[in-house]
Amino acid sequence: MFKINDVKLIYSYSDVAPTIYSFDKVNYIYGTNNVGKTAMVKAIDFVLAKDDFNLGAYEGLDNVQAIEICLIHDNDYLYLKRSVDNIYSYKKSSGSMFVETSSELYKKELTYFINRGDNRYLEDFYQYADEHLTCRAFSFLNFLNEKDLGNISNLFLSTDTYYNQTRIRKLISFIFNYKNIKRISELEKENENFEQEIKMHADQVARYNYFISLIKNNMLDLQLDSTGSLEENKKAFIKFKENFLRDKDNSKTSNSDLAVLMRISCALAEEIKYQRSLEQQSQKLKSRNERSNKLLGAFKEILEYDGSYAKYLEEINSILEKQAQENDILSVKDFTRTIDAIEAKKYKIDKQIKECSVGLNRFEYGEILKKIGVIEQYFSEISKIANINEIKNYEEKVNENKKEIKRLNKEFADTLVNEFNHWINDVYAKLQDIKFSEEDSNISGFKIKFNPIAVSISGEKNINKGDKKEVVSYYPGSNARMTTWQILAYLGLFKVVNEHFQGFPLMQFIFIDGLNQPFDDTETCYPNVCELLKNISKDLGVQLFIVSTRNLKIGDDGEKFVDLSNGFNKMHNKRN
Repeated sequence: MFKINDVKLIYSYSDVAPTIYSFDKVNYIYGTNNVGKTAMVKAIDFVLAKDDFNLGAYEGLDNVQAIEICLIHDNDYLYLKRSVDNIYSYKKSSGSMFVETSSELYKKELTYFINRGDNRYLEDFYQYADEHLTCRAFSFLNFLNEKDLGNISNLFLSTDTYYNQTRIRKLISFIFNYKNIKRISELEKENENFEQEIKMHADQVARYNYFISLIKNNMLDLQLDSTGSLEENKKAFIKFKENFLRDKDNSKTSNSDLAVLMRISCALAEEIKYQRSLEQQSQKLKSRNERSNKLLGAFKEILEYDGSYAKYLEEINSILEKQAQENDILSVKDFTRTIDAIEAKKYKIDKQIKECSVGLNRFEYGEILKKIGVIEQYFSEISKIANINEIKNYEEKVNENKKEIKRLNKEFADTLVNEFNHWINDVYAKLQDIKFSEEDSNISGFKIKFNPIAVSISGEKNINKGDKKEVVSYYPGSNARMTTWQILAYLGLFKVVNEHFQGFPLMQFIFIDGLNQPFDDTETCYPNVCELLKNISKDLGVQLFIVSTRNLKIGDDGEKFVDLSNGFNKMHNKRN
């Protein structure tokens, strides 16, 4: 069994003998307020390698130069010493000399002394959390502060830094979800490799994302849905292109097809341009013919007086006759009427388009063709990016793995949680002559339940809802009840670690500071709770320290009563 055998205060004055307090399996540390009960707890935590504690600045520990403790584990001894200026020393027998060391080696020596089990759990945790656990990893179970008593929504509120809270949740997840931890570690390692590959091809991914954004923007201009995958967007674009470029015969039967209506509207616009061009050419041709006729008429008059030019007169007459026919044809064609008719048709088509979709794009036929060409070019550029399909496959696998990790992190091993809940409810029912325990036992469906995700505990009960019973959460109002649940949860976690995860560096002791505060002054409540805790801690092999202002004479079987009425530090406020 692990045990803190004693603690020794070494003073700054060589003429003052050290103060030594020895302990047993169960320890009741008592005394009135401001005598140094909490100072004793802080001093022991300090020499057990607590980092963020200034021995010299703590009220009640003045004039203390160093603190020593003696630890016993399976008949082996370890003596630890830490000074006010953080000099770390240790030795393994009472007769040997202390050896100075660094804080890291000091923690390693203590960790090795505590850890006598299977190291595979430490290795598995390192793979899971990338952290080597030391003796300080489970210190949140060793010290329950007075100000945190009764907190069941966060069992370890005293570890209020983000780092420590995160580590605690990882540890609890590891313990209660161990069956999934290896798989989670494998998926996380796989994601690291995938993300490294993605990072190596970041420039290709950037090009790919750039062209994707251009495709989406141009598809939006054409009023096409671009929210799908690359393949879905490509299919939508090809369908639009085929509909837009389909022949007129097919178009006539698809007047409700918005793409077809746009195509007809653009085609009519082109026809209007063509007819106007013909009209302009016709006018130019008629004007040219008129000028030509005048000139040829003058030549004809001159040549008619000389018979030798008869041949040329025939050619001139032929030209004049041909131009007269052209003028007759051009005169028959009524371009204004033709254009008006086409514009009327286009007006009807545009009206249909407006009815189909208000504010649809107003691109001309040629501009739409340009956009089709641009989008085709972007799809072509994407196809040229090397390894892009492989990279996208990596990204998909990373996302899939993250979803699976999230699911596995929530899928706790029900067997171990149920074992924990069964134990805590069983020992709670053993409380005798305590009003709140008797009240809970009379509640329909009452249970205490541990939540490993939130690292909290709560109650559960049944309520009548019509003809049916409904299970609801139950949060007690009394601090005494919540404190009892909380301490049982602490001891239950000792039980789980000791039975299922031997090898974790968990020091087998717990200090409960100010335990009497939540309880009333009745004769039975507080003593009976202490009696239950004493019996449980003995069964679990956990050294118990109850710190309070009340002196309890419960028994003499491995119990120690430490009276601090005269002060923990006999040199407090002396020689200053």
